[in-house]
Amino acid sequence: MTNGRSEHGEANVDSCPPSIQVAVVMRRPLPGQVSIERSFEAMFPPLRELVRLEVEVAPHHSSGVIARLRNILFVARLDAQVVHVAGDIQYCAIGVRKRRCLLTVLDLASLHRLSGVRRKVVSAIWYRWPLRQAARVTVLSESVSNEIGREYPASLKKVAVVPCAVPRLNIDREGTGEQAEIDRDEAHSPTVLIVGTAPNKNVAAMLRAISDVGVRVRIVGKLSESDAALLRSLELDATVVSDLTDSEIVNEYLGTDALLFASTYEGFGLPIVEAQQLGLPVVTSRRAPMDSIAGTGAVLVDPDDVASIAEGLRLALYDEDERLRLVAEGRKNAQRYSPANVAQQYANLYRAVAARSRV
Repeated sequence: MTNGRSEHGEANVDSCPPSIQVAVVMRRPLPGQVSIERSFEAMFPPLRELVRLEVEVAPHHSSGVIARLRNILFVARLDAQVVHVAGDIQYCAIGVRKRRCLLTVLDLASLHRLSGVRRKVVSAIWYRWPLRQAARVTVLSESVSNEIGREYPASLKKVAVVPCAVPRLNIDREGTGEQAEIDRDEAHSPTVLIVGTAPNKNVAAMLRAISDVGVRVRIVGKLSESDAALLRSLELDATVVSDLTDSEIVNEYLGTDALLFASTYEGFGLPIVEAQQLGLPVVTSRRAPMDSIAGTGAVLVDPDDVASIAEGLRLALYDEDERLRLVAEGRKNAQRYSPANVAQQYANLYRAVAARSRV
C-alpha cells in the first residue's frame, strides 16, 4: 500500500529500543465494551519486549462534557516520549503535545448517525482536532483510511493501517494441544451465532434470514426493543446472552455451527477472525472491510438482501465441501492478526513518532 496509508510506507525498523517510553491510553469501558480492550491486551506482552510500556485507563467513562474534559486533562499530564491514544477516546489527543501523539481511530461510525450542527460539532471534537494534533494515526482497515481521506484529506498522509491483534482463543483438549471438538446436539437443527447488536450489526435482516433457513440462533448482546419484538414475532428458537467473560465468549463460538456477521458497517470485524481461529465457518458481508478481513475464509453475502444472507447460511451449514474449505481457509487467514505481528507494527510507529518529537 502507498500514499501513507500503510505501515509499508514506514522505514523498515526491526526492533524498537527499550529506552523509548510509551504510554497507551485506553477508554474506561462501559459494560459490553470489551472488543478493542481484548485486542490491545493481547498485544501488550510482545510489545513490552520492544518498548517501555505504561498502560493508562481514562479516569472517567466517555459520557458528558465534564467527564471528557477531565479525561483530556488526565492525558495532558502524562509524561512519555510517545502517548498513544487508543480505543474510541480520540478526543483525548487534544491534550497531547503535537509531536508526541499517536492516535488510533477505530471507525467513523458516529458521523454516519448524525446530521446538521451536531454532526459538525462531533466531527470537530472527535475527529478533526485530534487528527490535526496527532503525529501519526492508525486505523484498523483500509476502508477506514479511505473514509478519513474523504472526510479529512489533509490528515491522510499521517495514516497507517494496523489491524487488530486477535487473541489466540484455541482451547486444548485436556492439555494435549489438539483442537477441542465442538459439542453439538445432532438431534436438533444447527445453531447460528450472532455477535453484536448495535444498529450497524444488521440484526433484523440476519434474524429474517435465519427464520428462512429454519435454524436456531444464539445472540451475544442486548437487543433493541424493535429487534426483540421481531425475534418474538418470528418465533425463532433463540437464546440471548450478554456481558460475557472471555471464556464464555469462546464457549459461544465452540457451541454453535456458524458465525453470521452480515454487518452494514465495521471498522474491523473482530468476531470474524475469532470464529476463524476456532474453526467456525463464517458468513459475512460482501463489503469493506469485512470482505478483506475475512480473506478467502468466509461466505460473502449482500447485507441488504435477506435472501442473499439466507443462501450464504445454507452454503456454510449444509454444503460439507464448502464447510471444510471455510474452516481451513479461515484458520490460515487468522494467522495474519497475531499479537506479535501487530505489536511489531506499533513498535515501528512509536520509534517514528519518538524520532519526530526530538526534532
